[in-house]
Amino acid sequence: MVCRSATARIFLAIIGFHVLQLAILEQDEDIPHMEVKNWALKFGVDLWEYGKMMTKMNELQRKYHDADMDVVRKDGLILIREMATEVKNMMDFKISAVKNNGFRRTGSIDSKG
Repeated sequence: MVCRSATARIFLAIIGFHVLQLAILEQDEDIPHMEVKNWALKFGVDLWEYGKMMTKMNELQRKYHDADMDVVRKDGLILIREMATEVKNMMDFKISAVKNNGFRRTGSIDSKG
């Protein structure tokens, strides 16, 4: 897997560092529960902070408050049905375009002759 962005490299480095910390522990050794709990908590905090930084969460929240916008709850099932209808309409349009004039001009598909 090739990571081209610097942020992806940083994220993978953080994950790799934490995995390496666990790998150093001997397999036969009983892992102390508090140590694992502390590691998991630190990892979760690091991951949360990284996510906030990459998504610019604080900036987005500030923009919502400045613009005085409200978040409206929507029914997920209705939303999915609307999206499915839009995708079906788009695909029907594309199929119709291909059938009517897409490849017949070049003879690629309809090469009866």
